[in-house]
Formats: sequence, structure tokens, C-alpha cells
Amino acid sequence: MFCNSEVREFILLYPKQTLNHLIKDEIIDKDLYQQYKNVIDYFNIEVPFYFNSQNFKSSEILKNHFHVSINNIDELIKKRLWYVLFTSSHIQWDIDLINKYKEKLIWDSDIVFKEDYFNPKSSLSLAKNVKWSEGLIREFWDMFCKRDICQNSYINWSEKLLSNIQDSNCWHLLSGNKGISWTIDLISKFESKLHFDVLSKNENVEWSTILIDKYIDKWDWKGLSSNSSLPWSFDLLVRYEEKFIWDLREISYINNDVDKHKSGSISTNSGITWENRHIIAFKNKINFWRLARFGLLQESIVFRYLDEFNISKQIGWNYHKFSDWHDKHEVFKSGWSNLADNPNFEVSFDLLELLSKYDTIDIYFYGDARSGFEKHEEPVKAIYFFSNCKIQEDEVFKILPSNFITYFVTDSSFNLSIWKVIKLYFNNFLYLSNYLKDLEDEFSQSRCSL
Repeated sequence: MFCNSEVREFILLYPKQTLNHLIKDEIIDKDLYQQYKNVIDYFNIEVPFYFNSQNFKSSEILKNHFHVSINNIDELIKKRLWYVLFTSSHIQWDIDLINKYKEKLIWDSDIVFKEDYFNPKSSLSLAKNVKWSEGLIREFWDMFCKRDICQNSYINWSEKLLSNIQDSNCWHLLSGNKGISWTIDLISKFESKLHFDVLSKNENVEWSTILIDKYIDKWDWKGLSSNSSLPWSFDLLVRYEEKFIWDLREISYINNDVDKHKSGSISTNSGITWENRHIIAFKNKINFWRLARFGLLQESIVFRYLDEFNISKQIGWNYHKFSDWHDKHEVFKSGWSNLADNPNFEVSFDLLELLSKYDTIDIYFYGDARSGFEKHEEPVKAIYFFSNCKIQEDEVFKILPSNFITYFVTDSSFNLSIWKVIKLYFNNFLYLSNYLKDLEDEFSQSRCSL
């Protein structure tokens, strides 16, 4: 394991990356920021808005553990701190308390969103800290926002309570409510009201082949194909092979955002453990590029199918504007980049060594809209993309001292597996203070030299 001096040398070498992580992980709070503001601002670190604000916002209250209790509800309402009011465990809304404040409370989360879109959507209808009961829901049913309450997963949705709901729009939301344990018996009871296209995506269903077969013509197979909570097995894939959606080839990526298209296919399902027999049987159906981003993959599969993962696909366009001239060029992402961003995948030193010798094609465009763009392709090392990957726990220290370090430090951050190790040292406040003082001394010396 790294000794103290090695870690210290490393974080002093990369102050911007270290400060970014310290701010992001809230290890540096508002008070420390104010104390070392000159140093932190020098490195252009983005800090939370409330660090420079005197406003008494919900986020600041939560960060500073502001005292919340039933005795200061009026103050919280006056300051319109709805997220605190509807999530704090120090306030428990029962029938009497709701009756006392019902004319002042927010029942529809859209109102909160319109007031301040920086704050999380919240309302009494969505609240976690309500003493939910059939009597309470019946008492205020006309006041609750139906869109909110039917999405509320904190309510104990009993069969009796569900029986009283007739509105089709409510049932559309209830079908997707993950707070309801949808058993085969409960589904049978309300099958005429349920929206099976929405239920197909619900992960809190007691999925079985018996249930799937019973309503086989009602399911949305796109939703089932991406649902990670099905009892996935080789036999299940074979059983419904012709019904599952294996790949959505018509996807057009908008704003270069691959993650927006996670839903919809077997190739993007993160609940399937891919073994070699799966790949052999369904190789012509799956999309390796999407599998790299979302699949539950073992390293042995990557080693075995290197050529299949070594692909780049267009994910969108970049637009350029020069005066009245407009043009665009394609943006590509490689399979290695997808694999590096896959939260289900851990990379070992052996794979990184292999990828350091393995070339992939980097595609970019040179020029401008007036003269035109010229497409360039050049080989780059596949390991370049792994700045975001997970590193197996016992491999972290093996990698740090090596020549690979440049691949795990970006302009603004460290690989998270590396940061996880370094972060342990900053749990000691004295260590944190000394580090910030060292940076301040270096900052002062550099300014003096100018």
C-alpha cells in the first residue's frame, strides 16, 4: 500500500484533480472553501452555488444539518423549503398536522419545480415523511395531486386501497410504481386496469415464466428485454428468443448521450451475466458496442472477443457556427470507451497491459464550416479510454507507480478507483488542513515569483 509520503507527493503533483474530488465529495465544506478561496479559485474549481451564496436554500440547510422539527414548520414554509418539509425524518405528517397546515402546503410537485428548478421536485403527495394510511389517503384524496401520489413508492399500496382507484391515468402510474410488490395474484386481480406496457419495465414484479406465459400477448417486449429484474438465464433467453428485442438498430443518439438509450434491448440489459455459451448462441443477435457499455461482463469474455469490442460508432453530431455559415460533423465513441464507462465492469492489470499494445481507431474532423471539414482516422492505444474504469481492488497499487499513470489522470480528475484509495487519507481533518496549507504556501510563492 502507498505510504503517506507517496500519496502526498502524488496529490501535490495533481492539485486541480485533488481539489475537484474534495469539493465534489463534500470533504471541503463551505467554511474551508472560504478560508482557502484564493487557492481553490486559482485552479478554476467549480464549487456548489451555495458556497458563494447567503441565501437560505434547502441544500444549504441539509449540508449544515440545520435543526428541523415540528416547531419550526412555519419558518420552513415561509422560506418555501419544501424538500426539507417533505423529506426530513424530524417531521412526521399525520392527519392532524396536515389539517393544521393544509392551506399552506404544496400538494403538486410541478409548483415547486416552477418556483425553483434547481430544487428537487417535492410535494406532500410525493412525501416520504407522511404517516401513510388508508384513512389519511381517503381524508385528503381530493387535495392530493393524483400524478404525484400514484408514483409515491413510500405508500403501502394494499389490495383494498388499489380497489378504490378507478382513474386510468392513475393506473398508468401505479403500473410503474416500484413500491408495489406485483405478485401474480395481485396482477390477476387488477389485470383489466393495469397498463402492461408500463408493468413490463417495472423491476418490482415477481417475474417468472408462469407470469410471462400467462400474459404473453400483453407484454411490451422492448420493456421486458431491458428489465434487469427478470430471472435471467440461458434457458430464459432461449425460451423467448424470438420475442425478445436483441438490439435497437434504429437508435439515433441525441446530444452524444449514449446513456439516454439504455432501455429497450437485451444488448443494454445490465442484469444478464454474459458467459461464453451466451455469446456463442446469440452472437449474431447482440450488439457488442452496447454490450460494452451496459452488460454484466467478465474479463474473460473481453479477452475472447477483442475484435468485436474494437469498434467505433457514431453517437451524434457536433455543430459549428461561423458567422452565417453552419455545418456539423459526426461524433464517434469506441467500444473501449463504452467498456471504460460500464459500472458493471472491473478492469485488471492484465487487460490494461494488453490494451496498451492494442490499437483502436480515433476518428476526428479537422477544419471549419467555411473551408469544410476533413475526416481523419488514426490509431490510438485502447487503454487511453480507461480513465473512468473500475480497477480491481488488489490492482490499484500495482497500476499507480507504473507508466500507465497518465491514462488514469484527466485534466480535472483521477480514476475513481485511485481516488477511493487517496480519499481515505483525507478522512483525517489534520491531513486535509495540512494539504490545503501546503497548496496555499505554493500559491503564495508562485505569486511572489511573478
